[in-house]
Formats: sequence, structure tokens, C-alpha cells
Amino acid sequence: MKDLSRRFFMRAIGAVPGAAVALDLQAKAAAHGVPLLPLSDVRVQAQPAAAAGPTKFLDFGEWWKKFGHEDAESRARHVSHFDADILSMVSVSLTSKIRMQRARNFEQIKIEQERDFLSRIARDGHFNWWP
Repeated sequence: MKDLSRRFFMRAIGAVPGAAVALDLQAKAAAHGVPLLPLSDVRVQAQPAAAAGPTKFLDFGEWWKKFGHEDAESRARHVSHFDADILSMVSVSLTSKIRMQRARNFEQIKIEQERDFLSRIARDGHFNWWP
């Protein structure tokens, strides 16, 4: 038999962080007839999501709100160069110049995305997007 240390005792009684909450959640789910996976089988039974087909969009505003805005913001954050007029501003801090260039990058990305979206609508009649 093992020595009765604090760690062994805590492990034996199941006193791990969140165990009481998980057991309470399982009891509530069972009372309502909702089956939950046992905590130990979550990795084994989890299936990867099936590859979904493309989503068709006909309106740029709808696509922009769902997917385009977030992507454009992340792409616009990367400033690799400054426009000449921003660079020539003498009394403006570097942080302000970066902020202005990010705003311009964002607007330029939005214009390019809208142009691409409308050209695909004109060509195919819809815009396919794989999320």
C-alpha cells in the first residue's frame, strides 16, 4: 500500500480543480435527460468537424460583417511602409503615423475586397466563401 501523502489522498478522493462543478453539471444534465460524455472520454469521442461547403453570398455588406471586417482589421494592422504624405508629417508622433497608415490600409483593403466581390458576382452570379 502507498504512503498516505497529501497528494495521494487528494487524488484518491477526486479533489481536483473543477471536479465538484463537473459532477454537479453532470447531475443536473442527467436530471433533465441530457446525456453528457464522461470526462475521461472527451478526447476519444470528439470527432473533427466535417468540412463544410462554401457559403454563398449575394450582398457585400452581409459578407463584410460576417467575415471581411475581421480579416481586414488583422491585415491592416501590419504596417510595412508609410504613404509619402504621412511620412512627411514632421510634428506628428510615430504612433499617430502608424494609426493613420493602419486606417488607410483598412480602407484600401475594404475597397479591394468590394471590387473583387462585385466582379465575382458579375461573373458567377454569387460569391462563394469557405469559412
